[in-house]
Amino acid sequence: MTDIMHERRVELSGENERHQDLMRWDKAGLIDIVAHYKKDRGPFKPGRNFIKPKHYYFPLPQREIDLSNGILKQNPNYN
Repeated sequence: MTDIMHERRVELSGENERHQDLMRWDKAGLIDIVAHYKKDRGPFKPGRNFIKPKHYYFPLPQREIDLSNGILKQNPNYN
């Protein structure tokens, strides 16, 4: 599994898709995503907070919620 995770990291490094893999691996118990994001990686990538389960989802744009006539609801913790 370590080799697969490394290969995915290399393959997705420039495609802005790594975050999705990190979330999958965290849910499977393979990594600790909170610790991963908290680590300071230098001046261009400082440590960040990742709050479970809030940051597993992105907020929906308010315009899309408004246009849905009440069908769409904002994701939890973004109200």
